[in-house]
Amino acid sequence: AGLDVNQMYDIVTGAAGNSWMFGDRGQRMIDNPNDDVRSALAIFVKDLDIVYSEAKRLQAPVPLAACALQQFISGASLGLSKQDDSSVVKVYETLTGVSVSESSKESTAKEGDDIGDIWVLPDGRKEKIFEVADEKEHRLMLSNEYTRVLKVTLPAKNTTWAHRHAEDSLYFFLVEGGLNVINHVKGNDPVCDCMDFGEVRYGTHKTDKPLVHTITNMNDEAMLCIDAEVIKKPPVTSPFPLVADHHTLIKTRDRCRVYSLLLEPGQSTTVSYNFFYLSVMLKGSQIKVSLGDSSISWDKTPAIGDVEWCSPTLNLTITNIGSSIFEQYIAEWR
Repeated sequence: AGLDVNQMYDIVTGAAGNSWMFGDRGQRMIDNPNDDVRSALAIFVKDLDIVYSEAKRLQAPVPLAACALQQFISGASLGLSKQDDSSVVKVYETLTGVSVSESSKESTAKEGDDIGDIWVLPDGRKEKIFEVADEKEHRLMLSNEYTRVLKVTLPAKNTTWAHRHAEDSLYFFLVEGGLNVINHVKGNDPVCDCMDFGEVRYGTHKTDKPLVHTITNMNDEAMLCIDAEVIKKPPVTSPFPLVADHHTLIKTRDRCRVYSLLLEPGQSTTVSYNFFYLSVMLKGSQIKVSLGDSSISWDKTPAIGDVEWCSPTLNLTITNIGSSIFEQYIAEWR
């Protein structure tokens, strides 16, 4: 509810409503000592069940004990039976999506632009700034020394947590019919923004400065975006742009180039990629892939949003053997 949990704890423990149990377990809920089990949660399930069963036999109502028993049973269902009994707080954290221990840290965090800092919004609300991969709608797809790729699937009318981008990044927007968002960058007023299907953008979050923002999806369907961080230059690069059939250069930046590969049903292309690259699928169809003059070939049916990190490849033949258009982006690291 936005309360300062440390202050709340101090108020209660200093008042007439305090108890030894609140003072002990309340502090442990705030400190979150997962590796320090003083009394297992399963013991409360056992003991409270004895109390409840005996009260039932005697027809003596014990509403608070019965309610508490259900919460400890819920904790056991979350796999907390062998953890400290103070971990029952995780039942409420699971229901609300708010962490008591994290709220405690937020109450002492400073306002700023770094991960873990607090962003005070114009309406007075405070938000913790997360590293982008820790934001709840950003899901890690692949990671290596050259890139880290995240898939953003933000439900309709939802807003991300405040998060920070610190690497130069390619963004691939993959919402059929286009995407409408409200982009609120820290230090600026929220602005409306629109992205066409297949639009590619490049953010200089390391070359320039980190980006701290929230995104609100104004569409009636989920947002789909691929966020590919350009972390490091690979050992093999090409000094010149690729020239190949069915490939179109659509974006050039100092650290990358992006090409569109489009094949109608029955069309084929043979190409040598003399660089490391990330493939991002826009429109899936069944394709056959073969290497050089060898008999090595395979079929695959990629779906929209699929990504793959690829090493330099010579004489790669791709044939669209499906009944729909095949289109993917080839993002060259340079």
